[in-house]
Amino acid sequence: MRIFDFIQVKTGQVNLHSLEEAIAIALKTYLRQDNDSRSRVAAFITGLYAEHQIERGAQVGGSLLKRFGKS
Repeated sequence: MRIFDFIQVKTGQVNLHSLEEAIAIALKTYLRQDNDSRSRVAAFITGLYAEHQIERGAQVGGSLLKRFGKS
């Protein structure tokens, strides 16, 4: 983690959502609305939270962009 990110986390100046909130936000803004795509996004976010210590909402957003692209 970069020093700027570390400072933001330690001072509480980050957007950190629960798993449920992160999934709801992602699905609300996801362009593909078919059930299969939505299920993949929800599963991916669940996996992120299960495997990694998520400290900032940007980690989820960046991971989603990397995995699914701008769609």
